[in-house]
Amino acid sequence: MKSLIIVVLVLLGLGTGVYLLSTSKTSTTVTPEATISNNDGSGLSDLIVLASEVFIKNPGDADFVRIEKQAKIKEGSEIKTSSTGRATVRFPNGTISNLTRDTSIILKELSTDGNKSRIQILAGGIWSKIENILGKGDVYEIETENMVASVRGTIFASKLIDHISSIYVLENKVGVKVKNPKTNEILEDVFNFIQVEEGEKTSVNTNKLPTKANPLKKSLITKDDLDQELIKENLGGEYLERESIQKLFLKLIQAISPNPTSSNNTLKPLTSSSVTSSPSSVLIQPVSTPTPTPTPVPKPESTIESVTPDMIEASSASGAELAVNGSNLFGTKKVLLNQISLDFFVVDTSTIFASLPENVEPGVYDVSIVTSSNKTLTLNQALQVR
Repeated sequence: MKSLIIVVLVLLGLGTGVYLLSTSKTSTTVTPEATISNNDGSGLSDLIVLASEVFIKNPGDADFVRIEKQAKIKEGSEIKTSSTGRATVRFPNGTISNLTRDTSIILKELSTDGNKSRIQILAGGIWSKIENILGKGDVYEIETENMVASVRGTIFASKLIDHISSIYVLENKVGVKVKNPKTNEILEDVFNFIQVEEGEKTSVNTNKLPTKANPLKKSLITKDDLDQELIKENLGGEYLERESIQKLFLKLIQAISPNPTSSNNTLKPLTSSSVTSSPSSVLIQPVSTPTPTPTPVPKPESTIESVTPDMIEASSASGAELAVNGSNLFGTKKVLLNQISLDFFVVDTSTIFASLPENVEPGVYDVSIVTSSNKTLTLNQALQVR
């Protein structure tokens, strides 16, 4: 199956990688020379900057404040990214919501455990990986001016551009209801609700809401959908190992390159020399044409360029998060502080978050990664703990 998926990815122009998150916990004093096992790196209800500029306005604040690294999020907080900004919201239950560029949202509801979250998109797009939410009344919702999408465990992308809301489901299902953009009321008519399954999409246009004669519809996700920045920059790593996404790739490759037995056999035309005296002996001979072999696309080499922050006070170092910045980081196997293995996860192709262990002693540390090709890249003296 993996070899087939690699061919699919080459044909679709998508990258591969591995999304890693370790969860073991150890409490050990750390010195620049020590080696210990991983810390737990548990999730935080935080807004974390992936690329500047990212802004937040908390309830009661008059203006937006630019966030350089990360900030606690609150119910009612407004978050927006610039044309270059990207950010992720991390919830305690493991749910992740990545905000793409030129995005503006409001956290309408936010429980402390992350199991009840309602996010309103004012503009832009969000990539969401929702952990299974099983408690009664628990839900994750994305709301726009004309739509509400409710899930209890899925992977999907949502966006609002020019008054058109779109949902792309990559795993499980999303329930979508139409909302009256003038009154904010949910329209309960049957034609205003749809269950979008994995591999499907739907959209709602404020200027052309569904009607009984033209109900809310869904269709299959296409290669052009996956090529959107919102999806392409997030679809990598462990997502490519998921059965639902592999099925989606197989459907797309079948659409791009149909079964050779049906499309690569052509009918040889009859000529006068091919006709004999017996009509029953006239045959139409199939002519087989070879299936083209995809040209292998070499995977770009990983690079690491910086670590933020590059200086941390020892009193706050335990459990602190580092952002390792670079390129082509999907597939990273390890992140090291000198020789200390750190908990980490790959956010996207240019960002890794790593958690420092407990009891980090003052000193200057190298930061390294082990790439998908088992190469070790090191930033010498990248972090100072003082």
